[in-house]
Amino acid sequence: MTASRSHGAGQVLAVLIDSINQSFFHSRMLRAWGHSKAMESNGHWMLQMRQASSLVEAMAAGGLRPDDKPASDLVIGRNAGAVLAADAAQAERCARTAGDAAVALPDSAMRSLMNEIVASEEAHAARLRAWCEGPPEGTRQAKHLLPKPGALPMALEALNRALRPLVAAVSQIFLHSLVFGCAGRNEDAERELVAALEVMARAEALLERLLDLGGLPDHRRHGRLIMGSGSAAAEWTARDIHDVIITELEAGLATLDAIADPLTHTLIDGILRAEGAARQNVAQRLDRLVAASSTARQAS
Repeated sequence: MTASRSHGAGQVLAVLIDSINQSFFHSRMLRAWGHSKAMESNGHWMLQMRQASSLVEAMAAGGLRPDDKPASDLVIGRNAGAVLAADAAQAERCARTAGDAAVALPDSAMRSLMNEIVASEEAHAARLRAWCEGPPEGTRQAKHLLPKPGALPMALEALNRALRPLVAAVSQIFLHSLVFGCAGRNEDAERELVAALEVMARAEALLERLLDLGGLPDHRRHGRLIMGSGSAAAEWTARDIHDVIITELEAGLATLDAIADPLTHTLIDGILRAEGAARQNVAQRLDRLVAASSTARQAS
């Protein structure tokens, strides 16, 4: 790989690292403030981590390793609007840098990766700008971070009952990823690994809130795994465990008053929406597998 190719890829990686660091702080700040876009912010942080991993792998294939990187100043917002605006500007910077690199790099695989980064960062910047133009969400003060008197036990129970299936799901989905990898089904392995990381982020959010409230994880009934058998086992078992998670999240919201503990309520509601979307994706894959199996049987 030539010096210009090395410089282009390394420059994109450096900008990505800055963006990852800024997103790490901002996503957790939004979450602590009970902001409705906290989960989406965290999701993009995870996407950037995967993009950085892919970029390092591509560089390694060309005989390169990441260069040293000096310390950089981040732009940390003091309120939700400033956070969203700063992240939009950072996403636009990432898109510009990757776009410039894509033009200069002769390697088609590396150009394709750069174009993927451009597309995702431009889309994220557009979302952030749209959120900035929407109704403002104020930063909650410390007195609003704790539940109202009498609501703490309900909050701790709601968090703990959702944590158990979420933590189990991380292990189960990750194990399916390993099974796919060993069978040479790399695309399926990557999909399941991404799903496991997404569920892990949801569990992390609940755990942080639980600890912030002075609670501790319930030690009982952890680690149940349903691996299944057959080509569609991952989809069947993933659908079932998403159903369990959704049931527990809904039960928690049913007993937790949004006025008594708005932050915990908002957090659980956001995770419930994310789980619903994940469950729908799994169900669609399962429907396609069932249809393909039925067609194959009819053909035989």
